[in-house]
Amino acid sequence: PDKKVFNCLLKNVEKFKNHFAQETEERRLEKILSSFEKFLPIFIKEYLTWDNEAKENCIIFFDPPYALHNFYKNIILDEMRKNDWFKGSIWVESDEKKGIPFSFWKDKPIEITRSYAHGYSYIFMAKF
Repeated sequence: PDKKVFNCLLKNVEKFKNHFAQETEERRLEKILSSFEKFLPIFIKEYLTWDNEAKENCIIFFDPPYALHNFYKNIILDEMRKNDWFKGSIWVESDEKKGIPFSFWKDKPIEITRSYAHGYSYIFMAKF
């Protein structure tokens, strides 16, 4: 929800837009300034109207402030898993010291397909 960060993200999207396939109604990058808690119900409502291929090819990136442990636990593990509605992939960034240790995810009901570590930070990709 930070306007300064949002504007920076928009600039980054503009810089790299030529590297991606042309944006169409079926293939687009959503750019919405909002907290995730407010965005999620809007997203779910639209997502449920998509065909199966679009649902499975959807990627949601999570990079909240590392100290927001409950965000990771409540949103990713509860809201994203609730009613088995999400069929896409999630990419999560966190930090071993300030965030949630990577080991936390190993026994959770997600399939980690790839992970990367750099110092204390890590990113993983997972399917539900």
